[in-house]
This record gives sequence, structure tokens and C-alpha cells, in this order.
Amino acid sequence: MICLKKYYYSLPEQVRKCLTPEEIHCFYNKIDSYIFTSFKVASTSLRQKSFTHEIQRVYEVDDKKNIYGLYRCPKQRLESFYKNKILFSSKKENQKWEPCQPKIFEIFGLERFLNSDITYEEFINEAVEELSYKDVHLLPQTYYIPSFVEKHIQLLQYNPILEKKFYITTIENKTSNIKFNYTKKMINNIETIYKKDYLRFFNHDS
Repeated sequence: MICLKKYYYSLPEQVRKCLTPEEIHCFYNKIDSYIFTSFKVASTSLRQKSFTHEIQRVYEVDDKKNIYGLYRCPKQRLESFYKNKILFSSKKENQKWEPCQPKIFEIFGLERFLNSDITYEEFINEAVEELSYKDVHLLPQTYYIPSFVEKHIQLLQYNPILEKKFYITTIENKTSNIKFNYTKKMINNIETIYKKDYLRFFNHDS
């Protein structure tokens, strides 16, 4: 059995300052398969299945069984963060903020955040590099999925392995109709910041 806490303490100090052991999510289908997922990438759907006892969250894995790593396209992950935490987030000055949001205020100022005056292009070019090792939502995904995991699944709206092994039929995306344009600078920044994810999960630089 492989202990996930031991894996956590093998991570670089810079990563451990951003990530806690509880934020490494691994689930077992109680039969033959485990799945690792980065923070917020289908973790809500998997946790719901664990509440109904169809699967269970675990803190050690049997490396003789199937072990999958669930990842998301870096661009889609960034779009989701921007929509949920900046663009469509409730904005009341005295409300309790999510932990990631004050980090955005520090870069752009509270007034611009409250007025939804931060463009997606500004977010990519001026904030993501700084936040990528300060917030669990934006940390490169490779750190959530240990190096011994060799079977990788890309998060799509439907995936047969997720359905067959972990009983998740669809991943809902309520804002999929909102599209963003990318400049060359934005693409270069994303590819640089998330180079490890592209190399590991897509087998190329971009």
C-alpha cells in the first residue's frame, strides 16, 4: 500500500505551502480501481458518490490495482476559475469571501473586482503566474496526481471510464456557452505556467 501522506511530504516545499494533505483527493470504487483528481476537477461529483457509499475516499492505495489520474485541459480549468470566482461571483463588499478571492484583490484591487472590471485577458496575463503556486484551484495538476499514476483521463462532459468505474455519467458545465478568445501572449503564458501539465498529460509542450 502507498500512503498518500508520504507522497504529500515528498512534494516541493513551494507546493506544500499552497496545498494541504486533505486537498489531494483519491477515491476507490471498492472493487478494482482508484482515481486521483486535482482540487475541484470533478471532486464534487466524486465526493457526492462517496456520501452515498458507492465509492469511498481513501488515504492509501494498493498499487496492484487500477489507478487513474483525472485531469482537465489547462485552458478550460482557467476559464472555469475566472467564471466562477471572478465574473459570476456574488459581489458584496461585506460578504465572506472564498479563500482565493482576496488573492485576486491584492493584484487588481477590491473595487475592480466588485465592479467585474477584470477581463479574462488581464487575469491570464497579470495574475495566473503569481497565483499558480498560491491557490489550490490554479496549482499545476501534476502535483495532485502522483508520478506512479500512469493511466490518465481527461475530464470531458462524458467519459466511459468515469461512468463504468466510478458511476459518474455526466459532468455539468453551466457556463459552457461563454467563450473566450486567446491572444498569442495569453497562450504563451498558459503554456509556460502549465508546461508540466502539458508535457505529462498531453505529451507535448502545448
